[in-house]
Amino acid sequence: MVSTTSQASTTTSIKITKRDGTTTSFPVAASTKTLIGAFAALDGSNNLVNATDASARRVIGLHADETDNSSGSAGDLSSPVVKGCFLVKNSGSNAVTDAHIGRACYIEDNETVASDDGTNVVVAGIVEDVTSDGVWVWVGLPYSNGVAPVTVTLGSTNGTAGAAADLAALKAEAELIGDDVRAIHAALVLHGLLK
Repeated sequence: MVSTTSQASTTTSIKITKRDGTTTSFPVAASTKTLIGAFAALDGSNNLVNATDASARRVIGLHADETDNSSGSAGDLSSPVVKGCFLVKNSGSNAVTDAHIGRACYIEDNETVASDDGTNVVVAGIVEDVTSDGVWVWVGLPYSNGVAPVTVTLGSTNGTAGAAADLAALKAEAELIGDDVRAIHAALVLHGLLK
């Protein structure tokens, strides 16, 4: 339960309470063994798992410890996750390139990132750099599920459907509206606001 206090705006200095460091512990999912250095994600029940391109996965960092909850129930053990910029493996089939710097990259498996969003659009983080050794990725950023802002360019025009001269023009505008809705949906999923 979250505790809140209702009060007026401050007129004096107040104490700042923050977390130092980049490591936070989370409850481990049932039948799960975390692996140091592998991508860490929360599942649909907010339990820690190894990141995969599976539904309801939110990458939150890299596993900082090997925790074996293989025989346990969800939450029996907790394990630390570290956030930051890490060198990880690049996909052999959907490689991240310099063109992706500053953009999201996606989970291919628990140690590899890809330029393609896969089946479930599981964001690994934001690409910092691409080298022959792999991809430097900011993982577990506290804003917007670790995803940089996205520009969505709309193709439809306000008033065009109502002013359509014939059915063909109306259908064309309806297709543009559908494209717009899909683009907005993809941006909301990317930012973790929709599943």
